[in-house]
Amino acid sequence: MSTIPFSARLKPEVISRLRVLTKAKKVCVNDVISSALDALDREKKSGNSVPDRVAFLENCLAGIQDLVILFSEKLEEKFSEASTVERERMKSLYKLLDIKISEHDEAEELRFANLNKAF
Repeated sequence: MSTIPFSARLKPEVISRLRVLTKAKKVCVNDVISSALDALDREKKSGNSVPDRVAFLENCLAGIQDLVILFSEKLEEKFSEASTVERERMKSLYKLLDIKISEHDEAEELRFANLNKAF
């Protein structure tokens, strides 16, 4: 394989990262650089960059928020139309739903905390 001199100067941090990766992966610097360029090409071709994924996630969350608001409005509308017995049943159901959502949120926070501890 022929070599071509690399005329660009690299920052010491980049060189350090290259050395760490070559030792960790047990490959040469050329393979690390080639893999990095291949990953960059795949990301550009797929259009699945991190900003794109974050934007998609934001749209999904906005949709969920809209659905929750719509649900809340419908619930209040039905609550105002309900008789006394139905209102009490709906209050009980709403309290139970609130408790279950709170339990779910607490469990989710615990999972994220455990996940953060792992990293």
